[in-house]
Amino acid sequence: MDETATAREVLHTTVDMAFEDAVLAIQLEHELADFETINVSHLDKMIQGTLGETVSKVALIIVCHPQIAYGALKIDPEIAGMLPCTPVVYESPEDG
Repeated sequence: MDETATAREVLHTTVDMAFEDAVLAIQLEHELADFETINVSHLDKMIQGTLGETVSKVALIIVCHPQIAYGALKIDPEIAGMLPCTPVVYESPEDG
C-alpha cells in the first residue's frame, strides 16, 4: 500500500492552541528551518478596519528562505514575485 501523503495532509495542519499562539508557533517553525519572516498580516483586522466587516481570525505569515530565493533568482529574476511562501493561520468557526 502506498503511504504517500495527500496534498491536504501536507498543506493543512490543525493545532490545538490559541490563535495568537498558533501564529507565533508557525512563524517559529519556519524560522527554525532557516526561513526569514518578512511580515505577518492579520487579514481579519484589516477587513474590520477598512470595511467594518467581521470575519474569523486569519493571519498570513510571509516568509522566505534566503538560499532558495538566491538560487531561484540566479535562474530567472522574474521569479521574484513567486518567492515568498505564505503560510496561513486561521481560526476555524468551531474554535471561535
